[in-house]
Amino acid sequence: MLHVPAVHGHELIHFHPDGERVAVAHSSARVSIYSLIDGAELKSFPIPYPANCVRFDPSGERIAIASLDHREALVLDANSGAVRLSLAHPLAVGELAWHPSGMRLATAGKDGWLRVWDAATGAPLRAMNGRRGEMGNLAYAHQGPLLLSTDWGGLLVWDAETGERLVTLNGVISTVSVSPDDRRIGLVRWPTQELSLCELAAGREARSLRVPGTNAIADAAFSPDARWLACATLDAVWLLDAESTAPLVAIPALDAASVCFDSSGDTLYVGDAQGLIAWPIHANIRSHQLTFGRAKRLGSASPVRLIRSSPNGKFVAAVHEDRCHLLNLQTGREEKTDAVDGSFIRSLSFSPDGRWLAAGGWAGRRAKIWDVMSGQLVHTITNVDSPQACFSPDGQWLVVSDANDYIVLETNSWKPVRRIQGDGFFVAGFCPATGALAVRDAKTIVRLADPATGETLAVLEPPGVELLDNLSFSSDGARLAVIRLQAHDLFLWDIRAIRSELKRMKLDWAGPTLPPAPAAQFKGTKFVVDTTPPETADGRP
Repeated sequence: MLHVPAVHGHELIHFHPDGERVAVAHSSARVSIYSLIDGAELKSFPIPYPANCVRFDPSGERIAIASLDHREALVLDANSGAVRLSLAHPLAVGELAWHPSGMRLATAGKDGWLRVWDAATGAPLRAMNGRRGEMGNLAYAHQGPLLLSTDWGGLLVWDAETGERLVTLNGVISTVSVSPDDRRIGLVRWPTQELSLCELAAGREARSLRVPGTNAIADAAFSPDARWLACATLDAVWLLDAESTAPLVAIPALDAASVCFDSSGDTLYVGDAQGLIAWPIHANIRSHQLTFGRAKRLGSASPVRLIRSSPNGKFVAAVHEDRCHLLNLQTGREEKTDAVDGSFIRSLSFSPDGRWLAAGGWAGRRAKIWDVMSGQLVHTITNVDSPQACFSPDGQWLVVSDANDYIVLETNSWKPVRRIQGDGFFVAGFCPATGALAVRDAKTIVRLADPATGETLAVLEPPGVELLDNLSFSSDGARLAVIRLQAHDLFLWDIRAIRSELKRMKLDWAGPTLPPAPAAQFKGTKFVVDTTPPETADGRP
């Protein structure tokens, strides 16, 4: 057994990567390196201050130290103790963690910021703030994609490359450690000193994505085959691969506000500052080419705020100012509905059979349902605050949001049958495959509920505190996308992967399961867009 002078805390001891040596930081401002074979002190050198944390880098050639009484973290030569880098902080530094590559060093500042540094030059690469007080323990995953930190609020899991906060686990946690295979996290809870084990998922269950450029995403829609994801931005509509989230092609648009596919997937509709545009889509299976043909403008030539296509492919609804325009795609006739209460229409939803269209307006007090063929008003739902409306996939329910909850109505009578808790200033959505209802709660999380009972099935919590907006399910129910307004990005959950992982742990929620992933009918590798100016309905440019 090796006996060394007393140290106060495991942070003052660190094993060399070869497993045969150990570094010990002494209160006398020295670091000693001992042999674990015979206990001999191999070397000892002075350091600029008494360290509270000491860490070998993955090569064993460098040692990083930090002190709760000093504002500089130091990188030392492990053989001589010479200072290679000095990393200045606004306040003292607590913990340290080396990236598995040895190319980066993470530091936990007592100012509440987690910083990542270039370990060769000392240049700051990024800083992350958990907004929950001073940082505590740090640990990189062994493969390097994740960085874990503790604070007085619990555990935070970060994307080590982007600095995005991925997971928050509440509780007072003093120590965190990652298993060698990166499958489990060990946590020591304070003050009980209990050990907790958590499993780490592979990371495909949730991710954030941005389109190229700096534009915020105004709207998003999945293609009917669930393969593509279209995102509307100020200067283009971006088509992304729904599986990998890779951007594939940009489709020209001027201040695009809304986007949707028709039910066959043969047309992409875009609402922009000049009106409604239809882009024909042609898939060549032999050449693996997806072509967006010459666009065509439809309906009124005025700015469009929101568009939706009917499930039967016969109508498109487009919001122009305070009215909804129903465009019959077979006859070309455009029918204007009566005005909706409020400053603007914020939601449109067709019933599954295409018979009805429901809408609600921001700052209004009524939601309205129209007959699609005639454009006549069918029913009005009153005394609701800024209502948004959404039909269920089976047509049995219409959900209308109120200020603090969601009202479930039977469509055969339009009578309310229950209320479901949630933040009503959000457009709800149904999973097409299972019928689960997704609502926003506390402005920053999504809750899945059974519309028949109101029972909560699951809570989906993206990282950060960004306000969520514009929810969209893929047709197979496997993916759920929401826009994060302040982050200017889109957050994507893989529901199939989440439920598969929960099922493995025997924690999956009750209710219908998702169907198997469909085989890809077309795998596009080439994308072509006809940029000829759009023609009008009468064939003129």
